[in-house]
Amino acid sequence: PANPWQGGWFFTAAPQGAVGSFGAALSRIHTTGDWIEWRLRAPAQGEYRLWFLYSAANRPFGFADLADRTQVQVDGGVAVPLRNLPDSPAFRWAQVATLQMTEGDHVLRWTNTRGGVLNLDALLVTDDPAWNPNNRGTRPAAGRQAVTVQAEAFINAQCKEMVVPQAATAAGFRDRFQFHLADMKQYRSQGIEVHIFPGNGAANAILSVAGIDQASRTLRVDPRFNAELEIRPGSRYFVANALEELNAPGEWALDAASGTLYHWPRVPNFERLGVVAALLDRLIEFKGDAAKNQWVEEVTIKGFQFSDTAYTRPASVLSPADAAIWLTGARRCVIERNQFVNLGGHAVRIEGGSTANEIVGNHIVDVGQGGVILLGDAATQPRDTLIAGNWMQRLGRVFAHVGGVYCLGATGTQVRHNRIEQVPRAAIAFQSVDARTQSHGNTAEFNDIQHACMATTGSGGIEVLGRHKADTGNIIQHNRILDTTGLGGTDDGKLLSPHGAAGIYLGEFASGVTVRGNIVSRAPLGGLVLYGGRNNHIENNILAEGAAQQVLFAVPDNFAEKNRLVRNIFFFSGPQAALYKHAVSWRPQVLSEVDGNILWHAQGGGFFNNAVVTPLGDFKKWQATGLEPNTVIANPGFAEAARDNFQMAPTSPALQKGFQAIPADKIGLPGFARSWKR
Repeated sequence: PANPWQGGWFFTAAPQGAVGSFGAALSRIHTTGDWIEWRLRAPAQGEYRLWFLYSAANRPFGFADLADRTQVQVDGGVAVPLRNLPDSPAFRWAQVATLQMTEGDHVLRWTNTRGGVLNLDALLVTDDPAWNPNNRGTRPAAGRQAVTVQAEAFINAQCKEMVVPQAATAAGFRDRFQFHLADMKQYRSQGIEVHIFPGNGAANAILSVAGIDQASRTLRVDPRFNAELEIRPGSRYFVANALEELNAPGEWALDAASGTLYHWPRVPNFERLGVVAALLDRLIEFKGDAAKNQWVEEVTIKGFQFSDTAYTRPASVLSPADAAIWLTGARRCVIERNQFVNLGGHAVRIEGGSTANEIVGNHIVDVGQGGVILLGDAATQPRDTLIAGNWMQRLGRVFAHVGGVYCLGATGTQVRHNRIEQVPRAAIAFQSVDARTQSHGNTAEFNDIQHACMATTGSGGIEVLGRHKADTGNIIQHNRILDTTGLGGTDDGKLLSPHGAAGIYLGEFASGVTVRGNIVSRAPLGGLVLYGGRNNHIENNILAEGAAQQVLFAVPDNFAEKNRLVRNIFFFSGPQAALYKHAVSWRPQVLSEVDGNILWHAQGGGFFNNAVVTPLGDFKKWQATGLEPNTVIANPGFAEAARDNFQMAPTSPALQKGFQAIPADKIGLPGFARSWKR
C-alpha cells in the first residue's frame, strides 16, 4: 500500500449468501444505478409472481409510489418494471411483477433506475397466482410452489449507501472472503498473493490465491496456507505479486513457473548497482543440544552487517519466527555491535535451552519480522538472556505479530536500555500461552519505546500475557513509553487509529507483575490495561494523556483480584477521558489497595468531582466507598509535560507524598555503556 500502516488498503465485504432472517432488512437503497443480485431456483417452468416484503417513504421527495422507478431482470434478460410499491412505514408484502422462468437456477437482478428509497426484508416468487403471502398460515395450492429469499442473502450488489444488517453477516471463513466489486480484477497472472489482517486484526497472513469468482465476488485461497483466523467483514488486505498491478517504480512480480522476475526499476541501469535475490532464511546457526550438555558456547559475533534473508510461511500467523541468526543449545555467546537491515525475518532467534547469551549494542532496522524472539516450552525455553543497548526501528515489514523483543516461553530475560520504535505490535512482550509455554521472571527496564502497535490492536508498548492464570514474577520498570498507536477497523471498512492499544498491557489474566517507575504518555486505551489478572503491583508510575481513560480494568470473570495501584501520578487533559474505566463488569475485589495517588486534569481539580471518572461515577462517589482516602488532587508540577519532560521540583506535592523520582536520564541507549552508537 501507499502508506505501509494506514493507506492503500482494500477491505473485505460482508459475506454473501447468508441465510438471513425476517426482520433483518437491507436499508438506504435509494441511489439511481444501485443494483442487487440474488440467486434462486425455480421448481418448474412457468409464470411466477414476484413479491417484495418492503417499506418505503418517498413522499418528501415528490412521489409516493416507486412504481416504474425500479426493474428486475432474470439472467440478464428483458427488464421488467416493478409496480405497486406505495409508501409504507411498516413492512408489507406487495406483488410487484410477473416473470417467466424455466426450471432451475437463476440470477435475479434488481436495479434502481430513477431513484427512490427502498428498504427490503425479503422477496419471493410463486407460481400460484391466487396465493398471497400476507395471509399468514396459508400455503400455495397443491402442486404450486413458493420460493423465499432473504434480501440480505444477495450474491452481488453495487449500492452507494446500502446498509446490510449485522445479523446477516455469517461467521467468517479461513480460506475465502468476499470482495467489493471494484476492488478485484480477473488476474491472468499465477502466484498471486493476498496480504490480509484476519480475525480482530492482531496479526496478518500471506495467502496464495487459488481462484477469483467475479460472479459471487469470492476469492479463495490455497487451503494449505489459510488465514488461521476467521476473515471477517472489513478485514484490510492488499494484492501482491500480480504482474497486472506493476504500475510504479520499485514494484516487482515473480513468475515462478517461467523463472521470470519482472521489475520496474527506480533508477536506470539498476543492474549495475547489483541485484540480490534472497534465498536463505538464516545466515548463521548455532546448533547445540542442551539436553545432552553439548553446547555451542562462548562464541562472539561482532561488527558484521546481516542483510537480504528470505521469510517462510509461519506455522502460525501469531508466531512468525524466521531469523538471520539462530541460537539453539548455545551458552554464553555474544552478538554485539552488528547491523541487521533488510531481512525477511527477525535479527536473532533463541531457543533449545540456550542459556546466558547476550544480544547487545546492535542496530536492527527495516526487517520483515521483529528484533529478537525467544521461544520454547518448559524444557527448551531460553534462560538468562541479556538483550541490552540495541536500537530497533521499523520492524514488521512483512509480518505484523512481532515486536522488538518477544518472549514466547523464556525465563530470566533482561531487556534493558533498548530504543525500540515504529513496531507493528508490542515493543516488548512476555507471553505465557498455556501451562507448558510460560514466560516467568523476566525484566524490562530502562527501555525507550515510541510508536508501538502501529499496525495492530489489543496490545501495548509492553505486553504481558498470562493465559495460564499463574503469577509470573515479571517486572516492568523505569521504561519510557510514548505514542502507542493501535490500528483497527470497522466491519464496513473504516480504519480506526489511534485505537485499542495501551502503554502497558497486562493481557489475558497476566498476574504477579510489578509495574514500577514507568513514564507512559499518549495511548488510546490509557497508560495501563489490566485484563482479568491478580496480584499485580502498579506503583510509582507517571501515566499521562490516556485518550479514553488512564487505567482500564477488563474483568471477564472472578479471577481478577488483589491488585495494588498506589503512589502513581495520573495527568491528562481530554475532556471526555476518565481516570478509571471497566469493561465487561466491575468487582471491588479487583483492587486490594488503591491509594496515595496524585490526580490532575488540565481543567483543574474540579474535573474529578463533576465527571464520570471511575466505575462508580465521579471521584467523590469512588472515595465514599472507602477507596483512595489518601489520594490527592493536585498539579504535580511537571517541568514541561507537553515536551515529555516529567521532571518535578522538590516542592511537588507528588514528591512530598512519597513519589520517588524516576531516573529518566538513564532510560534508553545513553544509560548503557555497550549501547549502539549512531
